[in-house]
Amino acid sequence: MVSGVPGASDLAAAEGARYRLLSGIGAALGHAAGEAPLYVVLDDAHWCDPASAQALSHFLESSPSKQLVLIVTAREREMGRGHPVSRVLSDLRSHRCSSESRRSPMSLASSAPTPRPEPSGCPPTG
Repeated sequence: MVSGVPGASDLAAAEGARYRLLSGIGAALGHAAGEAPLYVVLDDAHWCDPASAQALSHFLESSPSKQLVLIVTAREREMGRGHPVSRVLSDLRSHRCSSESRRSPMSLASSAPTPRPEPSGCPPTG
């Protein structure tokens, strides 16, 4: 028992393990990016739960590579301001280099290839 709260030490141990896992994944993504951009796609972000959004936030805050390009797709009508991913994306807009492209729902006829995002606008690495 820590600080008189039953289970507090188990909770602290679980949070520590979760942090190490997320840090390891972030480091692996940064290493994989190397000198060339690494594109990571998070499709259907409107389905993310709060823990997944927290993991996304951790990756964005701790990514050692400026070459990480995150592409997030979501149904905007299913993501209000209170949605966990909406909060993460809002923080990203205000604190880091990012760009956003809003699209209307796609039909098969309108699904022509779109230009690939580049990590432009970010300070050069190195």
